[in-house]
Amino acid sequence: MGYYNPLIGDRRTQTLFQGTIKGAGAESLVCAQIAAQSPELAARPNSAQRIRRMARQKTTQRSSLDAESLTGRLRQRSIEQLQDED
Repeated sequence: MGYYNPLIGDRRTQTLFQGTIKGAGAESLVCAQIAAQSPELAARPNSAQRIRRMARQKTTQRSSLDAESLTGRLRQRSIEQLQDED
């Protein structure tokens, strides 16, 4: 998860992003279910609302965590992994 830290400008957004990924890994698709599946988010109030804001790119001005930046980072990571296989 640390690979994506340059996109995340503050600790709160980092916790939200990591918790969302962990919750989604539990195959939950509804924001409340994602929040409940992630220990980091389950312990915080309004986690489902925070997930919805992140998904809509309305979380914070301190982060560049948007769809374009994230997919660009994912593409770059994939290229690096493929190059390492050679």
